[in-house]
Amino acid sequence: MKGFATLLRALDEPGGAARRETALADYFASATPAEASWVLWLLAGGRPPRVLSATALRDAAARAAGVTPWLVDESRRVTGELGEAAALVLPRASSSTAWTLDALLTTRHDELALATPVEREARLVATWRELDEDERVAWNRILLGTFRTRVPHAVLARAVARVLGCEPTRVARLLASAWRPSAAVWSDLCAAEASEGPLRPLPLALASSLDDPATAGVDLTVVRVEWEWEGERAQLARLDGETLLWSAAEELLGARAPEVIAAAAELPGGTVLDGTLLAWRDGRPLAPALLAQRLRSEQPTAKARREAPLAFVAHDALRWRGEDLRATPLRARDEALHAILDAVSDSPHVLATAELAPASWDAAAALRASAREHGARGLLLRAWDAPYPADAMPAPSWWRWPAPALAVRTLLLYAERGGGGRGSSYSQLTLAVRDGDELVPVAKLAAALAEDELLALDRWVRRNIVAAFGPVRQVRPELVFELEAVAVRASERHKAGLVLVEARIARWRRDVEARDADTLASLRRMLPP
Repeated sequence: MKGFATLLRALDEPGGAARRETALADYFASATPAEASWVLWLLAGGRPPRVLSATALRDAAARAAGVTPWLVDESRRVTGELGEAAALVLPRASSSTAWTLDALLTTRHDELALATPVEREARLVATWRELDEDERVAWNRILLGTFRTRVPHAVLARAVARVLGCEPTRVARLLASAWRPSAAVWSDLCAAEASEGPLRPLPLALASSLDDPATAGVDLTVVRVEWEWEGERAQLARLDGETLLWSAAEELLGARAPEVIAAAAELPGGTVLDGTLLAWRDGRPLAPALLAQRLRSEQPTAKARREAPLAFVAHDALRWRGEDLRATPLRARDEALHAILDAVSDSPHVLATAELAPASWDAAAALRASAREHGARGLLLRAWDAPYPADAMPAPSWWRWPAPALAVRTLLLYAERGGGGRGSSYSQLTLAVRDGDELVPVAKLAAALAEDELLALDRWVRRNIVAAFGPVRQVRPELVFELEAVAVRASERHKAGLVLVEARIARWRRDVEARDADTLASLRRMLPP
């Protein structure tokens, strides 16, 4: 348990996936098979049943510490969670018993579930006395059902594979299935690797971005023009009797997209397709937020599947009947793709993206301008005679032509001092639009302005403060900043009811009056249909 608590601290520290993968591999290398299996299950999203209420745990901690429940509640307000607050108020451990996580979850957890309330509190307090502070925090979170530490399946798979010496995809297949932790599961995880052979995703090609393909010398007559969909890049395979759906990060998504897996079971064996996973209905994509909600759930409900059915929209065939097609021209791969998809022609969950075939660059530009109306990021251009790129580097034969950025005029509402070399100047800006007589924030951004503009902005803020809230200064709503955003999306988490995607401050519009700023109504008109 001590090793698990130390691992959780390491995972909470800032850093990238490589650092987390190393911390996981170091832990798994020293853990017993039983504990490693339970930790893998928890970090992949597994949750044991909750065995006691928050009130019961709070009262037990208060009695064990000899304090009033009010003090535990106050500690909870400071820490932000009950599991940590209870661990902090308890006396230091009085026993040297070394609990393992698997023993706690297979023995003590079941004892607590079956005990009477009085017995449950006695066993709970006895366990606390045998755990240090970090161990108590982790244990409390598990008991309360508030354990939130999750690691992407791809990172977990790579860490486990480093320790056990097998392909990450074998671990990923376990994580995507319904499984229960045990020492046997861990010990047997890679035992059959040699006989089965690896099932692993192929590298997905990337496109280079263009501002204007016509001026860049791209010949419209030799490229396939299609939508670049606003979804999750994915790879769908039918191999060795299995149907596999990988994300671009090589995470298996099959459990989250059962309708796609069921439809793809009819594909010919030895098939691998490149495409995009979308929430899709009646021949068009649904809002990206619905896709995000679906992919957060590892076991989508029937209601979720009705409200946001998923589809895999294929744009390339990488293998067919076991043959690698990547060295063949796009035109041949496109013919193979349509032949492959004949097997699922009646399914709305696996389909091919359409060729747009504009007659001129002007017509292509008009399509690009309408991309958001179709649920797309822009256009994808691919040379008909080019092979599929051999690695995941931007290819010279694939081009992205993103939809034009949205311009939004906003008013400066709040300012804070920046960080680093700008720590003394007001360069962190909260920007808003009008909604009747109210100002509604729509973005909080660092002011990426020239040095002279930053100095002028800082002087203006200091002279026009109307209220202070801690480090935040409210100013007169007179300055207009123009933002550029990739898209506007609906969002229930934001007061405005929408969010600007990949927004940045494009310029300080000193030539524009405050009354010319955008309104919430004008932003709502930018939402996709």
